[in-house]
Amino acid sequence: MTVVDQCSLGCYIYGICYIHKKEVAVGCQIPNKIQFISIENKMMPTRKIDTSHLCYGITMKDDNLYVTDWGASLYVYDMNGTLIRTITNDIAGNKLFATSAHITISNDGDKMFVVNWNNGLVCLDGKCTHISTIKDNDLNAVDGVCTDGRGNIFVVGCYSHKVVQYNEDGKKIGVVVKQEDGLNSPRSIAFHPGDKRLFVTMDGSDVIKMFDLE
Repeated sequence: MTVVDQCSLGCYIYGICYIHKKEVAVGCQIPNKIQFISIENKMMPTRKIDTSHLCYGITMKDDNLYVTDWGASLYVYDMNGTLIRTITNDIAGNKLFATSAHITISNDGDKMFVVNWNNGLVCLDGKCTHISTIKDNDLNAVDGVCTDGRGNIFVVGCYSHKVVQYNEDGKKIGVVVKQEDGLNSPRSIAFHPGDKRLFVTMDGSDVIKMFDLE
């Protein structure tokens, strides 16, 4: 857990996703852009995609980038920066998002889970068609979400100070981390498969909490 490098981008940074072993992409604001960063040897900014919207959550699937805007939309870009599609409504025309935040992809790639700050977790299929929305009293102000690659989804409730585990069908497994464990206003979450650990950031804090999962 030693810091080995640091890269300043001169913007507000929100989401980050792995592209391949030599590159990651991050979502930025002021200016709004998707910034690619080389992680080979020393971190270094490379190309970028300028956008007309804030880039908050970001993930990659089938060589496309899926980006939220902390608003009512989910955007799909190809790797050259061409906007392919904007998703805002379900098939009935109802709005899917009020405040779209972080995103994760299921283990088999057939589902996408998009956090909706005040309205739970939105589940989409591989074609971005709405499947269901998970709402839970243990999730107050939902922001971070990740998968463990084994069929489990972990979601954070910022105001409820909890991490809740679900399976990929939306069934609740239970609360795995709570305020009594030292969690306060969690915002983002990541899973390390090798060590079976959850890493959680907290609002207004420069501390990253690490939790071992049994």
